[in-house]
Amino acid sequence: MLVNATIPYIYYVSYVMALIIETGAGIAGANTYVSDAEYVAYAASLGKTIGVDAPTREIELVGATYYLESFR
Repeated sequence: MLVNATIPYIYYVSYVMALIIETGAGIAGANTYVSDAEYVAYAASLGKTIGVDAPTREIELVGATYYLESFR
């Protein structure tokens, strides 16, 4: 899938995949740095609103990882 660099990745994701968490061990196929539970807890600690269901939050996490990886 090609992604237009001018539009955030999250808008291109039309499906939800399993989260594969990168732990620092170089896990092949990793698509996030944190679990859904960690994301929910962190957002709650900051008083931030995030997706209400797991599929929506997974899209947010994968999109955030894609964004962070764009700086490598």
